[in-house]
Amino acid sequence: MRKDARSPAWRGLRWLLSARPRARVGFTREGRHFLLLMGGLSLGALNTGNNLLYLLVAAMLALLVASFVLARVSLDGLRLERRPPGRLFAGEESTIAVYLTNTKRTLPSVSVVVREDFERGRTLDPLSFSYLAAGEGQSQAYRCVFPRRGRCRFRGFRVETTFPFGLLVRGRFVAVPDLALVFPRVSLPVHLPPARESFGEMAQRHQQGGYEIRGLRPFRLGDDRRQIAWKASAKRRELLVREEAQGLGTAFELVVDNVQQVPPRPAELFESTLDHAASLSVRLLALGHPVALRLRDVQVSCGSGPLHTARLLRTLALARLLTPQEARRLPSASPQAFASPYVVAPLVRSASGHYRPARRHGPADTLVPTSSDGSTEGRA
Repeated sequence: MRKDARSPAWRGLRWLLSARPRARVGFTREGRHFLLLMGGLSLGALNTGNNLLYLLVAAMLALLVASFVLARVSLDGLRLERRPPGRLFAGEESTIAVYLTNTKRTLPSVSVVVREDFERGRTLDPLSFSYLAAGEGQSQAYRCVFPRRGRCRFRGFRVETTFPFGLLVRGRFVAVPDLALVFPRVSLPVHLPPARESFGEMAQRHQQGGYEIRGLRPFRLGDDRRQIAWKASAKRRELLVREEAQGLGTAFELVVDNVQQVPPRPAELFESTLDHAASLSVRLLALGHPVALRLRDVQVSCGSGPLHTARLLRTLALARLLTPQEARRLPSASPQAFASPYVVAPLVRSASGHYRPARRHGPADTLVPTSSDGSTEGRA
């Protein structure tokens, strides 16, 4: 008895009858036509008793059974991996790579279709893998647009196949949970605030050679390419930038009031404010201005560079509207700092190296988004 339980036939029958979670089997359009034809031939065989018709019906039934078994073999042993890009932005098209590996030892997987499956039955465009040999892995990518900022939860994939004859479609859900952070929009047109040095004067200074050179440093994202020291970069085989003795421009602080007002403002206005703040901060950092960020419950100190840019975008992506009760439990802030929903104020650097407001927050520093697309209006 123990020998029979371990026999290949018994193991194959037990594998065939074993259930798979979330398995789904259906007929394609060709399969439904095939099923109708088989039903007609079965009725003809029963009425006439023709042995040839019985053979045809048996052969067609064998094709259906073979389709069911081979489709399951093709879907077994598949491992999926999702590889999103380093940064995801709301409203912008992103490319997400999907890596599919066939972990079976000897059998291939043929005609596999993979779809990203979100909640409520929403799926994205399919990715087709025509043939994967045993132990082989292939990578494809799909494009998607995230409508809003914040955390995006990936559930898994819907994997299907019509192998071998295209009569049946067998599919199952493969759970591949993942969590990604979507940054706010950074491509909105913004109104640049006034600085101690105008942007026209800054561009003219760049053309005339800039300030006194203090030294060389590695190239960072957002640096002006005109400041690259090409000869020194060629010697060291890395991009080096000339660092000036004086900063490139004024430091700014973005102040966003994330407390729900009474009467409450539309949520779209708060999202538009965050999109504008993200676009403005990226623009100012690209021009060389240090930027700080202040909300009611979190504050990011003044700084520059790619790491600081990522820190600002992450803070804006995770920002949420606080209720007045939650705001009362926070440490008291200056009422002038949050006199308006959105304020941009210049900062000056003290002798100790710390930044402080250049002047008190006033109406001249206030920028209020006027529409959901992020357009702003400066008030003098």
